[in-house]
Amino acid sequence: MNFLRLFPYLFLLIPAALLAQPRVEEDRPLARATRAAQTLIQEQHFSIAIATLTSALDSATAAEDRSDALFLLADAQFRAGRFRAALMTTSQCLFQYPDDPRIAELWYIRGVAAYQEGKPDTAQQSFRNALARGTTRIAEAQYWVARTNADAGQLDTAEKYAWRSLTAPPHEFSDDALYLQGWINEGRDSAALAAEFYRRLLEKFPESELAQDAQLRLGVLEARRGNYESAYRLLLAFIPRSERQREEQTFYLAEATSALNRHDDALRYYTDFLRQYPESRRVRSARYGSGWSQLQLRRYDDAINSFRQVEQGLDSIAAAASYQIGAIQTLRGDTAAAIATFQAVLYRLPYESFSDNAYYQLGRIHYRRAAYDSARHYFQIVARQFPESELRKEAYYLLGESYASIGDYPNAEYAFARTRRITEQGTLFQRALYREGVMLYKEGRFTSAVDRLRQYVGEHPTGADITNATFWLAEALYQARSYTEAERYYAEVNERWNDSPWGDEALYGLAWARFQQKKFKLSAETFLEYTKAYPQDERAIEATLRLADCYRLMGDRAKAVETYSSIGKVAGKGKRDEEARFRLADVFLQMNEVDRAVDTYRSLIRDYPKSPRRDAYAYNIGVIYHERDRDSLAVMELKNFLITFPESELLPQAHFTLGDAYYNMGQYDSAYVWYYSVLEHYPNSTVVPEAIDQVRFTLEGLGRGREAVAVIDSFMVKNPNRLPADSLSFKKAGILFDNGAYPEAIAEYRKLIAGFPQTPLRPEAVFQIGRSYEYISQQDSALMAYTQVITDFPQSGAAAQALMARGTIRLFGKSWNQSAADFGLLLERFPESNRAMEARFGLGESQLGLADTAAALVQFRIIIDSAGSAGEDDLIFTDKSRLMVGRILSAQKKSDSALAITAPIVSHRKDDIAAEALLFRGRLLTQVNDLSAALSELRRLTDPEGDFKDFVEYVEPGLLALGTVYERLTNYAAARDIYNQLLQSNDEQIRAEADTRLKKLKK
Repeated sequence: MNFLRLFPYLFLLIPAALLAQPRVEEDRPLARATRAAQTLIQEQHFSIAIATLTSALDSATAAEDRSDALFLLADAQFRAGRFRAALMTTSQCLFQYPDDPRIAELWYIRGVAAYQEGKPDTAQQSFRNALARGTTRIAEAQYWVARTNADAGQLDTAEKYAWRSLTAPPHEFSDDALYLQGWINEGRDSAALAAEFYRRLLEKFPESELAQDAQLRLGVLEARRGNYESAYRLLLAFIPRSERQREEQTFYLAEATSALNRHDDALRYYTDFLRQYPESRRVRSARYGSGWSQLQLRRYDDAINSFRQVEQGLDSIAAAASYQIGAIQTLRGDTAAAIATFQAVLYRLPYESFSDNAYYQLGRIHYRRAAYDSARHYFQIVARQFPESELRKEAYYLLGESYASIGDYPNAEYAFARTRRITEQGTLFQRALYREGVMLYKEGRFTSAVDRLRQYVGEHPTGADITNATFWLAEALYQARSYTEAERYYAEVNERWNDSPWGDEALYGLAWARFQQKKFKLSAETFLEYTKAYPQDERAIEATLRLADCYRLMGDRAKAVETYSSIGKVAGKGKRDEEARFRLADVFLQMNEVDRAVDTYRSLIRDYPKSPRRDAYAYNIGVIYHERDRDSLAVMELKNFLITFPESELLPQAHFTLGDAYYNMGQYDSAYVWYYSVLEHYPNSTVVPEAIDQVRFTLEGLGRGREAVAVIDSFMVKNPNRLPADSLSFKKAGILFDNGAYPEAIAEYRKLIAGFPQTPLRPEAVFQIGRSYEYISQQDSALMAYTQVITDFPQSGAAAQALMARGTIRLFGKSWNQSAADFGLLLERFPESNRAMEARFGLGESQLGLADTAAALVQFRIIIDSAGSAGEDDLIFTDKSRLMVGRILSAQKKSDSALAITAPIVSHRKDDIAAEALLFRGRLLTQVNDLSAALSELRRLTDPEGDFKDFVEYVEPGLLALGTVYERLTNYAAARDIYNQLLQSNDEQIRAEADTRLKKLKK
């Protein structure tokens, strides 16, 4: 860029003192000529001075000192603009007088002359030499070094020297240095910094010859920075002094007004520019700008004509022009022509600046035509091959919509996610976030869908898609089984946007969300509201069916019957009526109206002859009779079922249920036949394992329990891969165990372990070996088996059972320390075991055996305090613990506390524990002389028609205790009757004690 002015001004380099040499005998011609030339130069008669000095130097002798004349000649030539001559003279001076003190200034002259002669390398070296020799014009020389480097593109060096020149005191080139700094930064695209230097020039040097150029550059920069209003004001105020300046002013006025949407003015400036500067390098840009303004003014034909004039090139302007032609064709609805234009652009210029626009527009055209595969192709190119394109995010978004339109939800979700990641917050970001959530829902990735949609709803409560996003969030939460939250968002859609397209679906979803939470009353109200609000909707019948379900589950059977019955009346026969009647039958069963249930199933069989569920209805009739203990009718219905539906998948179940029916009627032979038929005819049925068990129980009922082993063996031979062999082997061993054949059971369990070393049944098999040994009183072998389970399978369920069994053996063997350790280890390893209470009770008993009463009390108290959360089985140990604590308190002479803690046992139990508690309480009450209360407790225990008559081990000691009470009450006759009764006891000690007491009474 040639932006700097030429410098015609000269400067005096030769001090007058140097010319005023002392005169010798007489002045020589060269000296006289030198003094005359100095005067001529001061009067600016440079040509005469040059002629005078040249003539004198030509005639001077070789011995004369020519330095003053040569220095003055170089100065005169420089001042006269004879730069080539000045270069020659400075070369002569530098060669002849290299050590002259004026040499630094001579280098400076040479540098300027060389620059003006187009010799930048010579100029730059000369200025550097001037600086090195200590020129008095340091700042000026630094400026020239900066300028020569700037011209050479060495902007870093140029900036360094320009900055040095600027920071020096003001000098002749301060304005030039400012301008140069602006130009350097403009070349670096540092527009803001460049503009700052141009402004400083205008402020500090308003009269500078460069001020006009600075104002022009500032206007251009403002236009390039997008500050078009400011650019327009600067350029409009600018008065050009050259055609170059006017050309640039006109062009950027056009650009600025176009950017400000003042297209009439822009078109006027472009037209003026094109008319006056047809050879300018900016002509193509101006023609394109003209076309753009015509396009904005809807002068489409003129615009196309302007674009046509520049579209044939191979640059970005050609690409943009062709694209704009296609865009106009698209606006006019001529999509065929637009497609041809865009494709032609891409064929010539596939990767130019507007190529991404062309691909994008092709994608949009095909998208609007619903040609989603083609649209997808073009959007993919924009998104993936133009990473810097401004259209990339829109391309990714429409790529997602294209995939969504063809049901490719995974790729659609990916495209929307990419849109979101490369897009700043805004409308497109929000839309992509919402659509990503919907695509995740469509993929079935409900948890991820919830995350995206929750983000949208939380961060964009006023977004354009808030209604849709809230609805889909509710749907995703429902599918993710977060029914409580789903209810909340369905309700929000229903309350805030009831008239939206999702109003009906939100209400329907709300009803279902409440149904899933078992809020059947609210669900019923919502389903009812739905059926009233949308009676013609296709879901109305479904809603009515679910309304009936709500009534059924609420226990409002009358309404359930009424609602189920209404479906057929409204919808007629069909799928929903069939389902409603099926549910209706269930309601009748809940109402214990068996006949109505059966009649309903019969009507289903009759009215829906092609239903795939007819066999199920017929089978259900038999099952109903069976479950209601009407097994003779069940047998009849099920046999009829087998005849009517010989191909039904329910045949195995029917055979099995027939077996159950005969079993319940005590006809074990028939039951066995039907159970065995399952194994024989349906070996692949799911009921085979249960059938094997029932064969076993049936044979036991017939007294032939051991035969079940042969049945299993036969089944395994015929169906070697049907059921796991280890499982069947385990069943065989169990049958032997249950029939008391413990040695054979042990052998079968050992065979299982040897044959299937990796079976998961191994821990249970070893445990069962231990139990078998225990039942044949081989306690040491039992302990070894239990120890093996505990050691080899420490975390198995069998290990918990083994710890309990081993602890119990040791407890009864009075190995208190070992039993306490076993029970404690069970509690440590298996705190949630269903035998934890039992183990804690055993631990308490072991601590009592160790005479650690305090520790035992702690265990028993824990069991008692857990009574509120204990299961039915654990309550046994709760009351046994109360009894143990009562005994301890009694031994500690705390009779009242002992009686208080045992009172709940006798108030709610009628078993052996209560009998033992009554005996304990009767004796204790007798000890504290509360004979009336003792009499009451012991009479209840010993009542021959009472709840405890079968617990002889407590009743007979209770009779002895009752006799004691009668004696103390002096009712000897009653005491004698009791003792006489006890003489018939099977317990020798009881008989002996009764006999002794009778003898005492006779005395």
